Amino acid sequence: MDFLSLPKHLQINILKCVDWKSIINVKFFEKPKLCAINIDCGKQKNITERIKIAYLICNEEHQDDEFHVDEAKKIFFTNIEGYEDFLRSNDLTILKHIFIDICSGTEIIKLFNKYYKGGNYIKEVDLYDYGRIKNSICNDILEFINKIRNAEYISLVLNFPNDHLPKDYIFPKMNFLSRLYIEERNGTNFVTKEMILQLINNSSVDFSLAISFKNENIYLDVVKCFTEKVVFCMKNECTGQSFNPRVIFYKSRPLTLLDIELIKDFFIRYDFAITHTAFSSVEHEFIGRKECELCGIYHSIRFDFDTFFD
Repeated sequence: MDFLSLPKHLQINILKCVDWKSIINVKFFEKPKLCAINIDCGKQKNITERIKIAYLICNEEHQDDEFHVDEAKKIFFTNIEGYEDFLRSNDLTILKHIFIDICSGTEIIKLFNKYYKGGNYIKEVDLYDYGRIKNSICNDILEFINKIRNAEYISLVLNFPNDHLPKDYIFPKMNFLSRLYIEERNGTNFVTKEMILQLINNSSVDFSLAISFKNENIYLDVVKCFTEKVVFCMKNECTGQSFNPRVIFYKSRPLTLLDIELIKDFFIRYDFAITHTAFSSVEHEFIGRKECELCGIYHSIRFDFDTFFD
């Protein structure tokens, strides 16, 4: 047990027994408070550098909301024990930026969850799992997602095709969400229609979403849900400010003519003026605009469909 984890009355009793010169240096009891961390276990050039960490310690010199890697301190570990010692020795309570790149399982995430409890300071999170070794444990990732629920910007690359997936999982309510990217890799088929619609309905109406799912049949449900949510907010939650949500859909096959007509129909059904632009057979943009009857401000919804080929 370290000094700061002791009850206050015990800390005071200990300090009473310390001479004044030592009390002057009491700050050394404090763990460094990190405001940003980048954990890279992904692209390995040297097998001896297994875990690379770049981090910023919070002080008066780092008061902005940006994470500049060139300003960060850097360290690497060749074993998991050294990595855990680093987490244990630093204070993660006021982290604003978390970037994690893993390639061979989720032990890195599991240990991070052990020392990071979440909170209101977090602003930006990237979690990338592009690993070819498919032994990630989804529960480690889901616990991490629950801890970062208050972030504004979240990017998630999910890669656990061989794990038992909890179909009853519910994304946490994300009140401050401004941008979310979710990609399923290597055959991962985790996000259900119920999950993504619940996430949309529990988040702000004016946020950007980008998704790349194995089950692309969900996409039209997302279009319908976003459209209906904007219409509902215009009627019941008018703030006098324009809503401009955007969704990017990454597909493995182009939109069909029926898909295009269904998307247009969602707009027409709720009296949106619609613009459809086909940049090519694999790139489509749909923009719907509608005037609020209460405040007269125009709101817009934008859907982009981009096709990629494996």
